[in-house]
Amino acid sequence: MAEASEAHSVALPSFQFRSVREATTAVHQAATTAGAAPLHPLPFNRYDTSGDWGNYAVFSDDGGATWQRGLDVPRNPAAIQGNECQVVERADGSVMLDARRSAGTRNRKTAISTDGGRSWSPLAEQPGLPSPACMASVLRFTDPADGYRSRLFYAGPNSTSSRVHGVLRISYDE
Repeated sequence: MAEASEAHSVALPSFQFRSVREATTAVHQAATTAGAAPLHPLPFNRYDTSGDWGNYAVFSDDGGATWQRGLDVPRNPAAIQGNECQVVERADGSVMLDARRSAGTRNRKTAISTDGGRSWSPLAEQPGLPSPACMASVLRFTDPADGYRSRLFYAGPNSTSSRVHGVLRISYDE
């Protein structure tokens, strides 16, 4: 039987939180491969004192020894809000954040970062991904850098009204 590996914990710095609640969600390790040093973005969601949800990432460029807080994901318009989120690196090196809807249409929300999670494009509706306000998953299955066709998997409900009709979708064009 193999020995269990030693667990490591790293304390995040005390960021100036502006909210009632800040939390990360179930995530897959997403280390970027583009750039001089790999970044490890860890997505967070927050619920602020005005009753709005938002997203951002903390990231490390030294393998987790230190962490920095990125900028909030801009909402576009302010009525579009996301909370529980995950990140995945795209083939071009950018990072996509996929968020559960908390306001706006009953679809998933996404934002793109071209700098490893330091800043983000405005949150955008994804009409092809219905969401009843439920956690979902997105992860890279194969990568062109490894000689394979790009494939991202998405798993979540295929409903706008309830957590039913679970689907696994595959994207070849990200």
